[in-house]
Amino acid sequence: MISSFDSFYTELISNYVWYEPAKLHHKEETFRKVANQVYMQYVAAEVFPPIQESRKHVFNKLSLIPPDALKVDWTKKALEKLESDKPKEEPPLTGEARAQRLKEWEAIVKGSTMLNSMPKPSYKELAEEGGVLPPKPAPYPCTSKEEAYIRDRHFEYIKANFEARTGHKLPTWINEDDWNILYDNENL
Repeated sequence: MISSFDSFYTELISNYVWYEPAKLHHKEETFRKVANQVYMQYVAAEVFPPIQESRKHVFNKLSLIPPDALKVDWTKKALEKLESDKPKEEPPLTGEARAQRLKEWEAIVKGSTMLNSMPKPSYKELAEEGGVLPPKPAPYPCTSKEEAYIRDRHFEYIKANFEARTGHKLPTWINEDDWNILYDNENL
């Protein structure tokens, strides 16, 4: 028989495989409080079941309690991270050590490649230097003389044979093929 809560609690948490996942979402105080409630129920009933049953009972009671929200002081955490990330300050170099460090830096600078800050040359400049010629612009569509003549002839036919406002045929109307022959021969 268990004589005190401390001995009950020590035996309860002695199984590390059970204890670690059981207390995962709760603070130590909450876990201890729940274990004390279970212990007091056993004391009141004057019956102490095997420790495996007690572990099940404690876990079931913990499952009913919402997880403890662990308070995190974000400012303190951020300051700690900043302090840990800060490089250790070295004393300033003097004498030969300084000269050696400057030579190393100069070698690094001379060995680095320069970025080209000049703008890309235009096609005109490339052509003058014998480079690539610019692409030719796409040709614009152009109406041939024949197509322009046919279009103008059709417009003249419409003017001569139809009323401008209503679109009705005029009394002097003739077929367009016949009118085209007359127009081509300048007999109008």
